[in-house]
Amino acid sequence: MTDPLLLAAAVHTVAPYLIKRLTKRWMDESVRTRHRLKQKKEIYEYRKRLEDYKHENRKQLALFNHDLQVSLRKLEHDNRVNFEIFRTEIELNADEIRRARQQLAKLNELHESVCPFRMNPDYVREHLYARFTTHRKPIVLVAPFWHEAKPDAENAGGGGMHFRTAITKTWHTSHGWSSDLDVVDGWFKRPLMQTDMDVDMIHEILPDLPIIVAYGSLDDSSVSPMFATWNVLPGREPSDPLSLPAVELRPPDNAPLTSDDFRKALGFAVSQELGQVGSIYQLFQSGRPVNLDLFLTDDQDADSRIFDFFNGYYELLHDLDPATYVRVRSNWLEQAEHAGQHAALPPAPDTSDSTNRPLNQQLQKDDHFQRMAYKASRYFS
Repeated sequence: MTDPLLLAAAVHTVAPYLIKRLTKRWMDESVRTRHRLKQKKEIYEYRKRLEDYKHENRKQLALFNHDLQVSLRKLEHDNRVNFEIFRTEIELNADEIRRARQQLAKLNELHESVCPFRMNPDYVREHLYARFTTHRKPIVLVAPFWHEAKPDAENAGGGGMHFRTAITKTWHTSHGWSSDLDVVDGWFKRPLMQTDMDVDMIHEILPDLPIIVAYGSLDDSSVSPMFATWNVLPGREPSDPLSLPAVELRPPDNAPLTSDDFRKALGFAVSQELGQVGSIYQLFQSGRPVNLDLFLTDDQDADSRIFDFFNGYYELLHDLDPATYVRVRSNWLEQAEHAGQHAALPPAPDTSDSTNRPLNQQLQKDDHFQRMAYKASRYFS
């Protein structure tokens, strides 16, 4: 039989431990239960928020799809309206373009019919630009002369006394000035009977090149050579055409215009006029002095006119290129004295203020050719 005291002592010893273990076990189970309940609650709340988010997204997506469909229908309608407007404008513009092309074709046909050049203007421009970039000299275009008493159709038909060969043959045998200009012949299909209008048309086709146009008229007893030039003589706007005074030539003793002596005299007179212009061009571009002896004749009045022509450009040289003027002034005074002419030139200016002046002026002269070459390169590109 168990001793009550021993049993009481055992219970007193073991009971607190058991109570503590049971209490701890109960508390742990309670904590786990609360934790599980909390997790279930969080999961429930997360699922609920997820469902609400999905519902809101579906609602927003439906609204977006509705707005998108409305915008697309409106855009489609606007595009259809704009396309109809654009198509109508295209049809109207096509009609205008068609009419403009027809008018342009008529203008080109009219231009071709009245243009004095033998070839298409684009071909003329391209070829003469290339010729200038090669030779770097002003180009002289020799046109046939026309008879004032004959109708235009007969003059344009050819077969008359056009004096082209008389001019070009004399020019190429005049070695004193033939290297200053580039004389070309055969580019015109008819005489320049419309004078200013023909010159303006040639200038319109070749505005940037240094050009001299030699043309003229004749009647039964005289011939009147004429000249027009641009980009050659200084003191003018670069592209401003200048008409030089015409000179009337008559054969002596009422000789026929077809006589060899008169044709040679005419060729020499025209070549001399061109040579004077070429000498002025070289004076201003390269600084080469004018050789007055090449142009003097036995006619004192004609020699005075020639001297005054050159002397006026020497005075202009004083203003435009002082350094070159200082260098060539004494040479011109000596030539004037030798020819019995009085050269009232301004005194030589002081050019010592700038040691680079001659170089700068030479660069400006070279720039004349560079601009022409640049314009030619732009045209070819």
